Amino acid sequence: MEQHLEIDGVMMASGPDCPLCRACRPLRYRLLRQPPFNHAPHGVLMEDGNRRYVDRDVESGVLYTYRVQTVSRGGESEPSPPLTHQLGNPYCGDGRIQRHTGEECDDMNLADGDGCSNECKKEPLFNCVDEPSLCYFYEGDGVCEDFEREMSVRDCGLFTPSGFLDQWATEVQASHTHTHCPAESAVGYPAITKSCQSKVFQGDLSNECLNRLVPCQQAHKNLHKHTTGSKAIYSHPMVATAVIVHLAADGTGYVDQTQCNITVQLIDTKNQTHSLGDWGLSCRSNPLVIPRRPRLRSVRPPITISGCQSNEIYNPMGQSCVHYSCDAIDCQEPVVHDASISCSSPGYFNGARCTVICNRGYTLKIHRDDDIIKTQSDSTATLTCADGKWNKQVSCEPVDCGRPDKYHVHPARPSSQAPPRQRHLHLPPPSTARRL
Repeated sequence: MEQHLEIDGVMMASGPDCPLCRACRPLRYRLLRQPPFNHAPHGVLMEDGNRRYVDRDVESGVLYTYRVQTVSRGGESEPSPPLTHQLGNPYCGDGRIQRHTGEECDDMNLADGDGCSNECKKEPLFNCVDEPSLCYFYEGDGVCEDFEREMSVRDCGLFTPSGFLDQWATEVQASHTHTHCPAESAVGYPAITKSCQSKVFQGDLSNECLNRLVPCQQAHKNLHKHTTGSKAIYSHPMVATAVIVHLAADGTGYVDQTQCNITVQLIDTKNQTHSLGDWGLSCRSNPLVIPRRPRLRSVRPPITISGCQSNEIYNPMGQSCVHYSCDAIDCQEPVVHDASISCSSPGYFNGARCTVICNRGYTLKIHRDDDIIKTQSDSTATLTCADGKWNKQVSCEPVDCGRPDKYHVHPARPSSQAPPRQRHLHLPPPSTARRL
């Protein structure tokens, strides 16, 4: 049996004609009401094991309080906690969201697991719209909605707050090596198209190890009895506000489902170690965001590169912006076709920020090397200059409208004089063209 399993209750059943149970009688229930029932001032006794009662002796505008008692041959129990109801008042399950009572959804039923719980609360990874609520599982559907922009890596890509920069490891050193999973697999930008896996078979991850961060000792037996470690090295020292760990697996298997834990430490420029504590690995929390503890913070809020002035540069040792006399490495002028660009300053020095807005009919795409890693629906992005390079590579691509979905027409061959992005359609009689 799993050592961390918790038992909430035990049900015991007897066989037919058990001597110990021959004298037992089924429990009965008494329903109490205030104000009392007209036909039963001392409560309604439920016979034959019936647990459902429809109260038709009610009046509009009157507040009724209900309690239940258990009745056995030896006595009666204490009344249950009260349930109040007023005829005509809204309630969970009526199909209308009463936000002043704490309701987040209402799908006209009290079933759990359909996105809206029996307490009219949204269930994890579900979103609900309209009244009555229509709930759907949004994680991994490929659509980046506004409410999941900061938390869904699979749908929206990696989120970086305004004024901050992401730094990926340039070198990784591991305490243990594996032929199918070298330490270099954790270097650079993570593959956000991969999803976290639970309960994997041994060896399932070896073929995809080079594309994502995986526990390199997954195939070893008794992993939880050994300690493995890795050290990530970054090219530029900065004030870390959080450590983000992207998971491809949480270390659980079909046989051993014990949760794996990791210990995270930060090493500053003076080679001093700062512990961020122990954290459990779970695909439900992917990526794992580990905030920096308050004791590592300075009195003032941490200063980012974008917070420095044009004649200042960020000093990681003093965690502040300082004046410099040497020439800083400026970024080249950003060039994005079919877009408008507005920058925070005339020059493109360290910390300069430029906002790119694609023209109408174009969508924004973010690149890494020659691959498209993210497509945004809002067609707006902010670029930040750091160490002579822009933190993002973007382009504005034409929106693909697709082939016109019209009946009774077929496309004609385009003429050489026709302007681009136009199509001619021939309509066979008796069809007539109105508006396409």
